[in-house]
Amino acid sequence: MRLSRSPLLLVVALMSVVFAAWSINHLDVQRVVAAPVGTPTPGGTLAATGIVEPTGRTSRLGASATGLVTRVLVAVGDAVTAGQPLLEQDRRVALAAVARARAEVERLEALPRVEDLAQAEATLAVAAAQDSEAQARRDEARALTEPGALSAAERDRRERTAQAALANRAAAQAARDRVAAGAWAPDLRVARAELQRAEAMAELLITRAPQSGTVLQVNARLGEPADPLAMVPLVVIGDTSGWRIRAALDEELLPRLRAGDATAHVRGAGGRAIPLRWLANDRLLVPKTTLTGNPSERADTRVLEILFDIAIPDHGLVAGQVVDVRWNGP
Repeated sequence: MRLSRSPLLLVVALMSVVFAAWSINHLDVQRVVAAPVGTPTPGGTLAATGIVEPTGRTSRLGASATGLVTRVLVAVGDAVTAGQPLLEQDRRVALAAVARARAEVERLEALPRVEDLAQAEATLAVAAAQDSEAQARRDEARALTEPGALSAAERDRRERTAQAALANRAAAQAARDRVAAGAWAPDLRVARAELQRAEAMAELLITRAPQSGTVLQVNARLGEPADPLAMVPLVVIGDTSGWRIRAALDEELLPRLRAGDATAHVRGAGGRAIPLRWLANDRLLVPKTTLTGNPSERADTRVLEILFDIAIPDHGLVAGQVVDVRWNGP
């Protein structure tokens, strides 16, 4: 019976092998291997995404301490000077601490008080009188030389009373001198330092302009808390005496990079072009952060930032505006 089933098993195994070979041959997915990126060919126009920014430094100001915003002193477009207050936070507690520290300094500087000095001198007078009385009683005991005039215990008591009165008089004299000297210099230095600290803490609740310029953005709102760890700045100030464009060139185009004048094309302005002058380029590639929204645009690349000066003064652009920059490659 085993011999009769062997040919059947052999046929089944052979058919399985044939089916497996047919499946591999017809169901294998064809893999497409991308060609390596080649070196860009010379010639053509270089294109990059540009951001409009002030020529001078742009300051993004945040809060130095946590507190509610109580006053917003500037608006977008205002011209400010260095040190000018821009906004204030709730300073009631801080100003109370300043008042207390200043009062402590004034109290120490006003020492000695007439009343304290008079009391110290009165205490010294009492101690001096008690010392004179004790010394007289001691001297009287020493002068009595007749046997049995005073007991040994009485003589010893008068001696010790005289010593205590003398020490008490010295202590009263020292207390009077301390009052008359006024505040101790180290105490006064500590009080003045505490006043400076309180004033500094109150000053932290006023945001001032670190530079002269124009207010570009105000995010502070009355009654809202200001957090030093917030990512959004409360006020943005820029030096708008001049404008420039920071263009980000993809690293694949670096072999074709060369200095030269360019043109900024304003989006949504019907092809309006603004002439640009080459300023400089960085020497470090950075991750790409500004995207155009083009579906074919690569986001996982690095860029080289290039600065262009806007050649015309009345360009009508605003800080942060995105433009398309084009210039001729080699």
